[in-house]
Amino acid sequence: MTADEAWTAGQVSQRLGVKAGMVRRYAAALESVTGLALKVDPVRGRLYPLAAVELLEGTRAHLLTHPGLSVEAAMRAVTGESEGSEAHPVRLPGVLSSREELAELLREALAPALAPILAELTSSRAQVEELRRELSAAREEIGETRGQLARLEVTTHAALLAVTTDEQPTGLRGLFIRLLGR
Repeated sequence: MTADEAWTAGQVSQRLGVKAGMVRRYAAALESVTGLALKVDPVRGRLYPLAAVELLEGTRAHLLTHPGLSVEAAMRAVTGESEGSEAHPVRLPGVLSSREELAELLREALAPALAPILAELTSSRAQVEELRRELSAAREEIGETRGQLARLEVTTHAALLAVTTDEQPTGLRGLFIRLLGR
């Protein structure tokens, strides 16, 4: 078995040299002392990670050298827990006992992959900010150009001569003047 695989009660019972019923007793003690909840498979029953199996092995060895102790007392002795302390998760190698640990593990695992993405995001944000400044300057320039065009339009209208119908010659002479553009 590898460290990533989960052991069944039968496999743990063979490794510890006890009956399967005693493994269930050890599992109850493990859960109450450490606060660790073992996964339960509908077909295979409780599944024990390697770290939990090693803790059970240490508990079993302690029980053999200290007859008369309860499984819980032996497990507390192995884990360093005191008798009256409330159950809290014991850090077993390879076993995550909280969401925070999982989140930290994910952060550590994803940090190398996220570093270039975060650098690109920072660069993109700087480029977007520069484009916003340029857009703001262009808008101001367009506003100034519109003002200049409005002033130019007023000036152009004022410069045009008012053409009246009284001054325009009629007949053949008027036709020649209009054709020659005088």
